[in-house]
Amino acid sequence: MSFARFGCGGSDVYVFLNTDHEYECCVCPMYERPRRSVCVPRAVDMIRHLEEHQAAGHCVPADTFAALLEETERGA
Repeated sequence: MSFARFGCGGSDVYVFLNTDHEYECCVCPMYERPRRSVCVPRAVDMIRHLEEHQAAGHCVPADTFAALLEETERGA
């Protein structure tokens, strides 16, 4: 399941639930070289990570936060 994709809605991030059931910020732009993915076990952890993106001036669509908040309400 994808929560955000590069370019969609101006997004600077690509966030999804990976096959290990972790929330992944794929090829995270917070890391210039080498770019790497950030994987966290809980939706709330990804929300915190994405707040760091916003603080750095990166675009994170509002619906990404809304979808991740729904995940936290489901206990994810």
